[in-house]
Amino acid sequence: MIPFYDKHGPEYVHRTIGVDVTHLYNLFQPYLNASNVSNILDVGFGSGRDLRYYNSIGYATIGVDMSPYMCRHARDTTESEIYQCDLFNFSKKVDAIWCCACLVHVPDFTSAIQHFKNLTGGPILISVKIGEQSEQRIEGERTFYILSP
Repeated sequence: MIPFYDKHGPEYVHRTIGVDVTHLYNLFQPYLNASNVSNILDVGFGSGRDLRYYNSIGYATIGVDMSPYMCRHARDTTESEIYQCDLFNFSKKVDAIWCCACLVHVPDFTSAIQHFKNLTGGPILISVKIGEQSEQRIEGERTFYILSP
């Protein structure tokens, strides 16, 4: 999976940087307002779109991503604290977690959610792909894990 994002980094950034996720920001904001949140961890931040958004409205942002390309891009284009590592190797306590469309690459959702709960007592937003059935799907160089409702 990592080689895909390093090999196709510029195209991936170009394709995803402008995706409108305002509906997710609006869904998460009341939970941020109700908590004493000063920093937000963005797991699998990719293009850095959400790091920039949360910086722009006053939050300190921390990003974790496994792709060297995405980490370099985020260091160059955001004011975020960036960690290049697997999410399970990240252990810094945070106030809130934003996980937008990256758990599709994690085969063990339960362990990921438990790890998030160990990192924060605050709000967690997780967006995932929902399919007709739980499945593992390989598309080129990437593997996706789809949940069924």
